[in-house]
Amino acid sequence: MIEIQYLESTDNLRRAIEKNHGWRPNLEQARGIAACLRQGRLFFEAARRSPLEIRPLELYYGSSAYAKALVLSSDRTLRLDSLEQSHGVADKSPHNARLGDLVVQINGKGTFAQFNDCLRQFRPSVQTLGLRYNGTGSSSLSGTQIRLKDILGRIPGIEGIYGATFHEPANVDFLQVNDRDNNNNEVWAIAAPAPAWQALHYLKWRKNVEDFLVSLSHCLNRFPFLRRWLPRDASLSASGGTITFVNIEDRGESTATEWHGGPLKLTRQLVYPFATFEPSHDLVGPLFAVPGRLDGGYYIQPIKDHHIAIPSVQFLGLHLLSSLVRYRPATWMHSLSGSSGDARPADDAMLALIEAFLQDVQRTIPVFVAEIIRPGLTN
Repeated sequence: MIEIQYLESTDNLRRAIEKNHGWRPNLEQARGIAACLRQGRLFFEAARRSPLEIRPLELYYGSSAYAKALVLSSDRTLRLDSLEQSHGVADKSPHNARLGDLVVQINGKGTFAQFNDCLRQFRPSVQTLGLRYNGTGSSSLSGTQIRLKDILGRIPGIEGIYGATFHEPANVDFLQVNDRDNNNNEVWAIAAPAPAWQALHYLKWRKNVEDFLVSLSHCLNRFPFLRRWLPRDASLSASGGTITFVNIEDRGESTATEWHGGPLKLTRQLVYPFATFEPSHDLVGPLFAVPGRLDGGYYIQPIKDHHIAIPSVQFLGLHLLSSLVRYRPATWMHSLSGSSGDARPADDAMLALIEAFLQDVQRTIPVFVAEIIRPGLTN
């Protein structure tokens, strides 16, 4: 976390905020931000040495400190002592709830609300197709309750272990974006993951097309914003594939030819002239940016019609797990022990997934914070 340590210098911090965010903190403001960054770094360093039994608590406190640093960096009118003192989220889990059924409720005010809303002030350093960091605003999220299972199913990087744990696909996908088509500067392309090719009928071309159309339907159901986009080509296999969409108005046969090609590669020829549309935020998902990925963004399945930003989802997960450590130690220790009895069955199936989540948090949150305050510092 040397990048965070670099920003703990008030001189470095003030220059970074002035250059990248258009205002220069005074010395008091810079000291407040630097103090939060230092506290976050120290909690994260302590978490590296801590056992799983207490690690969620340290990572949550560290993430809360990082969240305050970003809030202060986003608003020149704020001071550290003027920030909301409450967490802004609450554990609403039923008594003796199993790990996956732990429930967090979002409140209208507090650290979470300020952090979630401040993300709209920041833009990725490479603004490909309107990728963003922010999602639904906190006022709309107030009162929303979310289970731990639903949170962990929306974390990039742990999709595989989630699928193995629950025998269902995770609710997060990476969509590759080509910001301009090679042959036309007005055409953008999004490559979306397609379901596994259920049947490879090498000698039955019509059956291939029928199977592909089923895959296309699944793809559109998973990414409904692509319904306006024109599917142009597809690469498919037994383990999955991609379908590429372009921002061209679909006018039937006057826009593109029928599908043709081999069993694993399908394409359509565009018919000129065609009409493109400008891919505004409403027509791209939203796709969430992450530092270090310049070739696309993540689509997170909505929770109760809300698209919650990735850092905000991480915050919610950490709060639930830290609450488990603090206020439900018997439940947490039972899960860690792997024991079972007549009164309480084992509840250790999610432990590897939780470990993967904590490792992901430890790796990605400091990078995100540094990239927000001083873009390019983590390259």
